[in-house]
Amino acid sequence: MASVERTAYPRLKRHPSLVELTDVWSLGPDDDLFVSSTARGRQSALALALLVLSFRRLGRFVPLAEVPVSVVDHVRRGLRLAPLVEPVVSETTLYRHHRLVREFLGVHPWGVAGRHVAVVAVHDSALSMNNPADLINVAIEALLRERFELPAFRALDELARWVRSVVNQRIYATVAGGLDDAAQLTVDGLLDVGEGAGRSGLHRLKQQSRRPTVSHLGALVTELEWLDGLGCPDRALAGVPPAKIAQFAAEAWVLDASELRHFTPARRATVVLCLLARRRA
Repeated sequence: MASVERTAYPRLKRHPSLVELTDVWSLGPDDDLFVSSTARGRQSALALALLVLSFRRLGRFVPLAEVPVSVVDHVRRGLRLAPLVEPVVSETTLYRHHRLVREFLGVHPWGVAGRHVAVVAVHDSALSMNNPADLINVAIEALLRERFELPAFRALDELARWVRSVVNQRIYATVAGGLDDAAQLTVDGLLDVGEGAGRSGLHRLKQQSRRPTVSHLGALVTELEWLDGLGCPDRALAGVPPAKIAQFAAEAWVLDASELRHFTPARRATVVLCLLARRRA
């Protein structure tokens, strides 16, 4: 699972500053009216106020027990409640409060419609992005823009990885479907370790070129001739976004031939040809 710290997924600060308490965790006139006209009792009022403020801050509901004590104290004072009043309500009341808070803030609950918004946004971005954290951020931005409640982080992480996999699998299938015999032989040859060679062509493909100086000119020409002899992968990769070519090439760069052989044939051919394309460039 992606690290939540590397995404824009909103989280509670355990120790908010005095400025944040005043700016973020204070009820406005409309909030006061909503709480006073909706809540039934002091505990219910405190719980409802915390739900409104935390949802506005995070775009989602959090368990009331996770709200920092300093926030609870600040909101309690704002409601002029006694220090012993705690935000404790029944499950039925909590469910009703969730529904009323969404209506008050004009937010749609997470569900089929919200998932569709997130999938479309991630799908479009997965054509140029590959990092799950980046794709999660895209989903968060789309959901907040369309006024949808954010789901649990795990749900976004699983959605981003699933959509990325679908996009990549389509690219692999497209590349593999367009391979001619020469390109397939190139891929197989790069992963083959000939007798007595000890190294695959993939290993040679990963070697950094020498600096383009006069003394290295002969070696560079030899290298270019070898690359030309492998054939040009541009036709097989036609239609693959440049960003994806770079990402797939980076994937092939960190793996050896034995590891790539565990890939499906379509994926293996795609990443190897992307590495060849980047190396030629």
